[in-house]
Amino acid sequence: MAPVTASRQWRQVFNLKVVKLHFRSDYVWSIKQFGTTNSYTTQIIVHELHNSSIPVAGINTSTVPAPITEKLAEVPATKHHHIAKDQKNVITLHEWQHEHREDAAIKGFLLHLQHHLLLHLQSENPSMAVTNPNQIVISQDHIYQHATLQVNYTTYDLQRKQDVIHIGTSKTEIMVHTLPPPPGSDSSDAMPWSYATVLRIYHCNISVCVGDRAISQCVNFVWV
Repeated sequence: MAPVTASRQWRQVFNLKVVKLHFRSDYVWSIKQFGTTNSYTTQIIVHELHNSSIPVAGINTSTVPAPITEKLAEVPATKHHHIAKDQKNVITLHEWQHEHREDAAIKGFLLHLQHHLLLHLQSENPSMAVTNPNQIVISQDHIYQHATLQVNYTTYDLQRKQDVIHIGTSKTEIMVHTLPPPPGSDSSDAMPWSYATVLRIYHCNISVCVGDRAISQCVNFVWV
């Protein structure tokens, strides 16, 4: 009979970064409200609404988003995000803005986009002498719309994870780091996080003249 050897023991240090410790105060209320997490799933309801011919009282099934069925690309952990490069769903900016000129959400869209593209270029290429948004030319005045955006991110308990933002479903809420306040402003009440709903996912092809050369680039962006 082989001798019994003591198993090697590992010292465990108390770690406040474990997310379940911060959720403890919500456990009792959540279980009373929804039951334990292994007793329900929203996928069953959505599947039945899309496949059942029996009408459900009080629910308009035409507005319930279909489950994600498209094949998503494999995104390496070293890449921050992925948006498809196809250009099937094209939007001509000036025509689109004219068609929606009465919509307050559309006013100033192109100006805001140009400023965003300028900040993107400045952050990606600090040495690039681009200071005027009008230096940026959006190729053919076109932006291209997409349904999904895959994101690699770090979880609350410092683990790597991947998620997908999918327009037309409930998966459109995001949380990002708040931009630093302008110099000299009071930042005592500034929150470290900002929250938003992604309305649309786009990419565009841009070019910018720097000195005697033109630089072209594909830029992904979201409208929130």
